[in-house]
Amino acid sequence: MNFKKSILVTFIYIVLMAIGMFFMHFVRGGTYGPSMMGTLVWVEIISSIFIIYFIYKYSNWKEIGFGKIKKKQVLWLLPCYVGILFSIYLLFSSAIHVGVAKEQWTNILLIFITVIFVGFSEEVVFRGILLRGAMKKFNYIPALLISAFGFALLHTVNVLGGQSISVTIQQFIMTFIFALFFIPLALKINNLVPLIIFHILWDFLFLSSAAFDITIIHAGLLQIYILLIIVILLPITIIQFRKKLK
Repeated sequence: MNFKKSILVTFIYIVLMAIGMFFMHFVRGGTYGPSMMGTLVWVEIISSIFIIYFIYKYSNWKEIGFGKIKKKQVLWLLPCYVGILFSIYLLFSSAIHVGVAKEQWTNILLIFITVIFVGFSEEVVFRGILLRGAMKKFNYIPALLISAFGFALLHTVNVLGGQSISVTIQQFIMTFIFALFFIPLALKINNLVPLIIFHILWDFLFLSSAAFDITIIHAGLLQIYILLIIVILLPITIIQFRKKLK
């Protein structure tokens, strides 16, 4: 898939998310957070169908990031998997101990279904289609920045869902940094599936925490590890791609 088509897919995806946020907040009266899942899940399903159609029409799964998995590189994500699953266990143990209403469990199920589509669509669009398309036109660093900026830009539509401008700016910065974690891993692992799984678990943990109104104790440790991965892997991948260009 060439760069122009990858930009087009990214633009349409962001517009669909913006429409969904606007509809959820200004039409249905909802606010950005766990309560928005009833609207967001349908937007994500429609977006995922659009993405799959576009891939089959203009590209293929291998070209946009679903190559043979380099299993040893998945080990970089292993501490994240362990940390997130442990945090989910503690979160649900606390929720059960406090007592959870039937309506909350229904919302948790809806959150889980939604984040499956979120993890799939966001990884495929930003670490797959946009990143690979940009790498066909530019070298690694500009492609990395384009992909990271696109991912951060997506999250600015949350302001249409009722999120404050200050929080949206913070989220823009954080998602840009997180993209610097995802991109080197996407290229090192050579397959988006492990990142999709991580993305699903991460979103499920934090949205469930907000739904239960319970603080995640170990979130800081996970974020420190992610920053450590960026510091280690980002220079390595830059050097590797520069060598390939020589």
